[in-house]
Amino acid sequence: MKPITAFCPKILRRSKVCSAPCHKQVENDRYYAKREHVLATMKRPEARERQRQWDRERSKKPARKQQMLDNSTRWRLQNPNRKREVCAAWNAKPASKAINQKRAATRRAMQAQATPAWADHNVIAFFYASMAYLRMEGLDVHVDHKVPIKCKTACGLHVHFNLQLMYARLNVRKSNKLIEV
Repeated sequence: MKPITAFCPKILRRSKVCSAPCHKQVENDRYYAKREHVLATMKRPEARERQRQWDRERSKKPARKQQMLDNSTRWRLQNPNRKREVCAAWNAKPASKAINQKRAATRRAMQAQATPAWADHNVIAFFYASMAYLRMEGLDVHVDHKVPIKCKTACGLHVHFNLQLMYARLNVRKSNKLIEV
């Protein structure tokens, strides 16, 4: 869209940006006309699919991916209440509950597959009981696998000597990475 360049009697010269009410109204009219056109276009399924495809291709570029991650992180830090509302609304949907249940079932299946027959289930249960107790005391802790169950370099077992209690924030940051000591 071209900027407005018109003679403005209020300032007696050609101006690209003018604060006169007549020019503000023209700017607003152009903005809303363009907006209505874009909204009408995006209602068509083929236009929406074309936009999704373009977004997907654009987000695959490493520089763009990092920029999107930075923008998302900045927004989350600036809007913690809105983030909570968005997450709560998403979690309330039946489809998201199904997705969460599927993830939990996959996690349980991987954990069961990574537990050998000789594992000491009493000690493993003690780790989870300790976590529950510490959470009741107000500490946000997780039971972490030192060598992750699912990792690119190595896959660990779900046994007592591979478990440790770790602050939740640190465990989430660690994710499924193998940290060498």
